[in-house]
Amino acid sequence: MYHGLRITSVVNGLEQNMRLVLFIVSILIAYGSLFPFQFVMTDFQGTDILSWLFTFNQRTTRGDILGNILLFLPLGFFGALGIASYERTKRHWLTFLLIGVGVFYAILLQALQLFLPSRIASSLDAVANLIGLLLGIVVVKIMATKKVSQWYSSEQVSLKISIPVMLCACWLGFHWFPFIPSLTWAQIEFSLRPLYHWHLLSPFLLADKFIAWSLFWFFIDKAFPFPILNRYRWGLLLLILFFQLVFVRNLMDLNVLFAAILSIIFINQVRRIRIDYCVVILLVWLFARGWYPFALSDNVQDFNLTPFSIFLSGSMWMNSYLLFENLFCYGAFCYFCFIWLRDWGWVALISFFSLLIIEFGQMWFIHDTAELTDPLIILFLSYGFSQLILSHPSSSKTIVTSV
Repeated sequence: MYHGLRITSVVNGLEQNMRLVLFIVSILIAYGSLFPFQFVMTDFQGTDILSWLFTFNQRTTRGDILGNILLFLPLGFFGALGIASYERTKRHWLTFLLIGVGVFYAILLQALQLFLPSRIASSLDAVANLIGLLLGIVVVKIMATKKVSQWYSSEQVSLKISIPVMLCACWLGFHWFPFIPSLTWAQIEFSLRPLYHWHLLSPFLLADKFIAWSLFWFFIDKAFPFPILNRYRWGLLLLILFFQLVFVRNLMDLNVLFAAILSIIFINQVRRIRIDYCVVILLVWLFARGWYPFALSDNVQDFNLTPFSIFLSGSMWMNSYLLFENLFCYGAFCYFCFIWLRDWGWVALISFFSLLIIEFGQMWFIHDTAELTDPLIILFLSYGFSQLILSHPSSSKTIVTSV
């Protein structure tokens, strides 16, 4: 009886938590799709809307297609995660409902873009949105299979490993973006070119990437049901570097390469570090990487209060690449901070104001832009991660208190 009540409570709690997370994700998708909200009334007389809706040869780029896939992937992921605890028949119906609502939402956003002169509305973008939605659902479906549950000895494996999987995906996304392969010698030569420039080695960048790679190996261990042997880490590193070579616009980096090697040696030697030490190290790391290269400006910059305005108005290619790294770094800090404090309010408070201080500090530094975007990102991450952790029925047992 008690077990049944506990499962019911977990399901109800998960449904409520994921509902709010889905709402936040949906708002962010709409914000990114409709920015800068400068709508202009357009006369559509003589325009065949059905022809536009079912014509897929509109002007678009591979970058736009990829961006639209990634935009809806979280919607599918968190939507599927929210219904993963239901019984099978209801879960199937809710999955179809999620897909139907997602398709309608994608088409609605594209239709609204018809009133935005700065945006190009394309039904092909809606198709890319649908692909991203389905990919997010498939990832959760794979994590929720019986075979995977047996590996992890957990009925809620999708909740147990969702954060490590997401963070590992962000780190790989940072190295592999834009995920477009080019198996040519010219691409490989282009990627290897920076390895000849030893003057690019930097103690700070080496330390920065060393911390990031060490975190990646930690989350890889969390994402797998069995201990990762050291030789498998070396093999995985070679695989990551190989794909980095063959994906277009990717460059190898001596700092990244040496940091990856040192991190494997470090992880193999150090087994446990106090969690409070980890939080302090990561906080100092965030401040340092936020203000690097520590060059003061002669003029104080303005603070941009419009969220994501620089991201959406600048180079989407470069900004998306950097977003993967920021999501990984901020997500790792939120994860460790929550393990330590076990209270979303404190985690959100520390995370948000730490990033806010960093952004305010950037007003006095060269090459940095002070804005509200990063504090909001870490606030959303801290809330979403806390709900995923608290929704797991045995979270107190599955999350260690030391590294």
